[in-house]
Amino acid sequence: TVQVPVSQMGISWGNPEIAEEAAGLGKSGNLITRYKAMKDLENEDKVYELSYEADEAMISQVLESNAQTLNTEAKDGGLTRENGNFTVVPGSQGVSINIENSKEILEKYFSSEWKGASSGTVELAADVVEPRGSEEELGKVKDLLGGFHTSYSSSGAGRSKNVENGASLINGSVVYPGDTFSVYEAVSPFDAEHGYELAGSYENGTTVETYGGGICQVSTTLYNAVIRAELEIAERFNHSMIVSYVDPSADAAIAGTYKDLKFVNNTDAPIYIEGYTEGRQLYFNVFGEETRPANREVSFVSETLSTTEPGTQYQASSGHAIGYMSQKQSSHTGYTARLWKVVTVDGVEESRTEFNSSRYNPSNKILAVGVGTDNPEAAAQMAAAIATGDEATGRHT
Repeated sequence: TVQVPVSQMGISWGNPEIAEEAAGLGKSGNLITRYKAMKDLENEDKVYELSYEADEAMISQVLESNAQTLNTEAKDGGLTRENGNFTVVPGSQGVSINIENSKEILEKYFSSEWKGASSGTVELAADVVEPRGSEEELGKVKDLLGGFHTSYSSSGAGRSKNVENGASLINGSVVYPGDTFSVYEAVSPFDAEHGYELAGSYENGTTVETYGGGICQVSTTLYNAVIRAELEIAERFNHSMIVSYVDPSADAAIAGTYKDLKFVNNTDAPIYIEGYTEGRQLYFNVFGEETRPANREVSFVSETLSTTEPGTQYQASSGHAIGYMSQKQSSHTGYTARLWKVVTVDGVEESRTEFNSSRYNPSNKILAVGVGTDNPEAAAQMAAAIATGDEATGRHT
């Protein structure tokens, strides 16, 4: 229900002609008619019923602006998977306000039922919205279309927690034919309240601590499962720097709202996404209805086109004496790469097409160098050593 001020309905007086009629009561007609009208008034009031008109455009605006509150979304049927078996979870009906029919109801109410200053309740017209996902439709989901796994065995506690949390948020997702799945929408927001911890992530060519660091391994692993299922990729971005858990050009980054992994279910049946972790391995499986020939296989091959070796960057640290040197960030080699999609039939290559291309920036090793000294000559020597950009010179100095 919603409460709406009458002023928003554009109400106007619908029968103003009765004012003239009331003013002329007992003043028109022959003598007998006028006399009778006046005598009738002595015994009983003459009541003129006001009628009102509502502005059609304003009623439409009220209905449309309140539709989100009045409507109840249908909940599509879903699936659960346990011990390798799928169970259908029935959906529930929704309700959607019928704007056109509700306009007619409100116009009729104000013209014949509303009593001016009094409030009132009007029951609007609504349509039942059936959920998607009958038992028959969801029963088609039984075949493994594509799967992939990556290792996070070298990750710290915070990053591991983020990988596991992201997988659990995606696990059990059902994507209906024609629908688009957004990884960012499924796993965000990235904060402690939603199960994330601080961990390293890439930002502007450096590694920084952010909530949700490691979530890109989740999107990357899912990406590789999805492309093996041959679903349509609507949006994919590579990382700014190379990652270690997949080959070059096989990654899919998540960054704010400007880098997302989105894919479309381009099959004729729903798909079910299974995501889980086990033994410090991250797994994603895409299930649906297999319609591809059994003798046809799809694989993806990474090709590195060029490499760019990183340099060394020095950061003077006045808080440490000369002789101090500490590594703040490790280096990353720059790459350009592409990913090939290879289709074989009965083991014989049928096609090889470029699937995507990626460029990864090199990232310099960053060393903090102590420059604290009271000796002007030593300070000058250290400044000169830093200017050379040579690590050995800096250490020797």
